[in-house]
Amino acid sequence: MLIRKDIELIGRQYGIQAHTIGSLIDTSKNEKDIRYHYEINGMYFLKIISPGYITEEKLKNIDLLHDSYKAIGIYCPALVKGISGDFLYRYIHHKKEWCAYLEEKAIYNTCDEEVTLGDDQRYQIVGHLGLFAKEYSNKNLVENRSMWSVVELSDYDQIIDEKEENFNDLVVSLKKHGYKEVADLMTETNQIARKRIRKDFDRLPKCVYQGDLNPSNILFDEKGVFTGLIDFNMFGTEVNINCFLNECMYYIGIDDFKKLSGTEIFDKVKGRQSQLLKSVFRNYEMTQLETDRMEDFNKIIFLSFYPNVCLLIKLLNKKLYVNKVIDYLKNVCLKPC
Repeated sequence: MLIRKDIELIGRQYGIQAHTIGSLIDTSKNEKDIRYHYEINGMYFLKIISPGYITEEKLKNIDLLHDSYKAIGIYCPALVKGISGDFLYRYIHHKKEWCAYLEEKAIYNTCDEEVTLGDDQRYQIVGHLGLFAKEYSNKNLVENRSMWSVVELSDYDQIIDEKEENFNDLVVSLKKHGYKEVADLMTETNQIARKRIRKDFDRLPKCVYQGDLNPSNILFDEKGVFTGLIDFNMFGTEVNINCFLNECMYYIGIDDFKKLSGTEIFDKVKGRQSQLLKSVFRNYEMTQLETDRMEDFNKIIFLSFYPNVCLLIKLLNKKLYVNKVIDYLKNVCLKPC
């Protein structure tokens, strides 16, 4: 936590007098990943972070990405350059190095992160992805990858991508509870899909995306119309079709298992995703290679999408609707996705 004079000092590095300073917003992950936010003058957010979390190069890439989104009509609060000409300012506080950058306060409102977006809102939100990919495929690509990445690793991955990690957790849980047959079937399905993707990975169209379309990062106007995005910290290069499929994925709920069979849940996930994808494909025409690999990406997503995997593991551990869980997973492996 900083005291007022520290914030005023940093503000001056951006040519701003900090007349009013809001309360600390702490979104830190741990002691090595500090993220402090302060609202300044009701117009800006000052973001204080641990060194290494974000770099000047990444901020420059985010600024360029903002311009790309704005060009298709998606509002993004601008980053502010300091008097040095850089976005990032480094300073010492209590004998420890910190980094800071300044961003305009959004002129539109976000949803609460716990809010479930309605279908109409989701159609609006994902619809922009097709237009964005149409305009920017294979342009201004960056080294870091989005959190959706398979095969290549994002900045937050260590040895394997997140999808593979989620998949392995589910396989371990299935074997623990005696369902080795379906675990082996899933493993074979996952390996075949990944092998096909690896073969064609470099030739698949890609874009640099904001990368995290959760409700807390999405801006709406006073009529509830999707207008813009904030929080580009998860931005990165991503295969277009993989981004589309993930952002259009259906989040399975406990009510689905209460009311539906495993096959019906599979059909619902596939159907809801397909409906959302129509909004994407109004503006984007897939290449033949994307069409060929779409099924492979979806097999991986259906078997390793984090919120759904968490629910499946929870149900297995509690011995609830287990037959439906197994039936759902068999459907993913044996039917077209």
